[in-house]
Parts: sequence; structure tokens; C-alpha cells
Amino acid sequence: MTRWAIVTDLDGTLLDAANYSFEAARPALEEAARRGVPVVPCTTKTELETKYWLEKLGLKGPCIFENGGGLALPVRDFPDPRPQRATGGDYRIVALAVRGTRLRQGKDLIRSRTSARAVFLSDLPEGEIMKRTGLSLEIAALARRRTYDEPFALEGELPPTLPDELARLGLRLSRGGRFWHLHGDCDKGRATRRLAGWLAEKSGPLRVIGAGDSAVDRPLLEAADVRVAIQKPDGSFDGDLCAGLTHLVKAAAPGPEGWNRAILEIFGAPEPDGAGGV
Repeated sequence: MTRWAIVTDLDGTLLDAANYSFEAARPALEEAARRGVPVVPCTTKTELETKYWLEKLGLKGPCIFENGGGLALPVRDFPDPRPQRATGGDYRIVALAVRGTRLRQGKDLIRSRTSARAVFLSDLPEGEIMKRTGLSLEIAALARRRTYDEPFALEGELPPTLPDELARLGLRLSRGGRFWHLHGDCDKGRATRRLAGWLAEKSGPLRVIGAGDSAVDRPLLEAADVRVAIQKPDGSFDGDLCAGLTHLVKAAAPGPEGWNRAILEIFGAPEPDGAGGV
């Protein structure tokens, strides 16, 4: 029997893009739990924000946060001292990206090259974050506490020289569902490969299902054995996410409904009455 691990984006994938509900994905989440398949959030959200969703989703395993900048490993399951620091006694954190001064330099460069049209999430008050994202006040406060990845909104196009200028600082840009993201030399794929290696060391060979809906998820899908592209709310697929990928499953619905159908199809489990195929 194939041993699986599911590494998944959250917003617009496992969570509804508009209201952050995951109810439509509950049958596949329950089937994964029944089979002992780890479901690993892999998101641009902050460490604290991601841990909030771990609890809401009833997940107790590792997670990847801030676009692969950090990996949180439960101490009880990963006692190896390789992770660099512990937080709250329950998780060890593996830092995979630059932070601090370098990111501040990148933010200043983006502001100067865009005539201050770039609006960084971490610079906004919680109330404004709520308006832009639909998050609750509690989660908006968690979303501001960035370490490795700086999301920003930008009206208009990026200056064509900006990516090269940022590269000279050791920084990169990625496009997510709502925001651009400034970060170091990291991505969701590198973090996924590292985690998959540790999971295999711990429990034996496995295959990874990767799921996402936007360009920032492309490295995650490239690192997976089976790639699941989730529809946007309008029924389209992100062209930058899907172009040229093999072993690609295109989900038959947006958000958690599409996630649910795709995962159950891959597992070969029957779907609830009224659900369609992939």
C-alpha cells in the first residue's frame, strides 16, 4: 500500500478564498486521518498564524510557513537536535531563509522603485489587514508578525529591473493569490523536499501529494510526486502554476471542495453523495 503525505497550501486551496472555511474538505481530511496520512500546511502565513490553523484543522504534525522560510516540527515526533531553536516547548523551528536587515533593505528598495505604491502587510494596522484580507482581528494580528517573508500589494506592474536588483541583495519575489511576496533564497519546494526526507527517515519511503492554487505554489508542486492544481473561484487555473507540469491533477472545483474531490480521487476512496470526479 502506498504511503502518502499531503503538503498543501492553505488560502484558496484547503481554505476557502473568501471565508476561510474548510468544511467542504472535511471528508478527505477525515480519510487522511483514518489512513495515517500526514497533512502538512505549506503556506505564506506566519508561524503563529499557521499554528492557529493547525489547531483549527485538528492537525498535530509539522508545518511549513512564510513561503518555505521556516519549518515547524513537533518535538515529540522530531527529537533530533538539527532544528535551530525551540518555541514554546512543543515545536522546533528550522530557519531556511534570511531575515531582519536584509528584508528591510529589500522593502526599502521596493518602495523606492515603485514610488511608494507597494503596501506591505506588516506595516498595516490590524484593521486595515482585516479589510484587505477578510481575516478576523485576532488572525490579522498574527499575520503582521513576519520573519522570513514580506507580502505586499502593488497597483500596476513591477518595474522590470526590480527582480535583478533584489537578487543582488540575495532576495526574490513570488506571486501569491492576493499579494506579491519578498523573501530570501527559499521556496515551498525546498522546504517540502527537506521535510519529506525527514518523514522518510522516520517512517520509511513515501509519496508526496502537493496541492496549491497560485504561482507561489509552483515549487511545492514541482517537489511533489502527484501535483494537484486547485481552481480559482472563477473556475480558471493559474497559468504560471500549471504550465508544463506532468502528473498534474486539475481539481474539479475551487478551494476546499476541489481539494476534497482531488484527494479522495487519489486515495481511491468513494466520495460523498453528490460529489463529482476529478
